[in-house]
Amino acid sequence: MVYLAKIHAKEKTTSTRHSLAYTSHAPEMRKTLYKTTVTFLLLHLSAGVVFAKDLFQANVTRIIDGDSLVVQAKDRRYEIRLYGIDTPEYDQPYAGKARRYLKSSFLHKRVTVTPIEYDKYGRLVAIVGEPGMKPVNALLLEKGLAWFYPRYCKKSICKSWKKIEKRAKRRHINIWSGQHPVPPWLWKRLKKKRRHS
Repeated sequence: MVYLAKIHAKEKTTSTRHSLAYTSHAPEMRKTLYKTTVTFLLLHLSAGVVFAKDLFQANVTRIIDGDSLVVQAKDRRYEIRLYGIDTPEYDQPYAGKARRYLKSSFLHKRVTVTPIEYDKYGRLVAIVGEPGMKPVNALLLEKGLAWFYPRYCKKSICKSWKKIEKRAKRRHINIWSGQHPVPPWLWKRLKKKRRHS
């Protein structure tokens, strides 16, 4: 008890000193804190960062393609780009199958949306899945209907997604059933090059 009383007395003295110091420098500290906060917010807003607390429930109202969908959350509509994966382009093999899978499994379903950021097109990049179930991002990889997107998948969950893709490759299913599957980002680059040659 004596030991605790001494600690309490010391903390009280330290607290008093800090309070006096803060009072004397309060205007400067408030100004610095304000500048720091504003800078922090501007940096994050310009980067399109969405914080984890913004996780929400929504209804899937439309499937655009294999990795894009539209959801309605209360009075707001979001166009979502699935995070960390890339499904075949519309003119690639299995593009239709990826879209059909998304449509049959998730259209008109209630889902949990975990926002990551906004992309340059204004779409919400997110992890999407039915509550308590594996995210659709991972399911598409598991079905061999999507590529893991290393350039953009940087969260800790991405390690497990990479393993899921490897398992699908070993099973040679869907996009991995061909001899030389071309990832969508490379497919687009090659198409652009051909147009300009």
